[in-house]
Amino acid sequence: MNIRKFKSDKNALIAEGNRIVSSSDDARFIRKVTIVNLLLRGMSAKLLADASGETDRTLSNWVRSVDEYGFESLRPRKQPGRPQSLTKS
Repeated sequence: MNIRKFKSDKNALIAEGNRIVSSSDDARFIRKVTIVNLLLRGMSAKLLADASGETDRTLSNWVRSVDEYGFESLRPRKQPGRPQSLTKS
């Protein structure tokens, strides 16, 4: 079993995640932050992967991304949906 060595303070990441969950309206982002917080608190990636429908590799990548770049790295880069038209009709 590999144990991750964090670049950031885990307790600070958990506190930031709790703040984001209470202040954000984006449901997908909140879901990812909540899952990462559970992993940071010591929950097994395999158990959480089975419960969430994500792969354990995806969850590990989320934790790595948050550790290196912060929780904003979990936000989608591109907004879903059809772009607005450039001309008015």
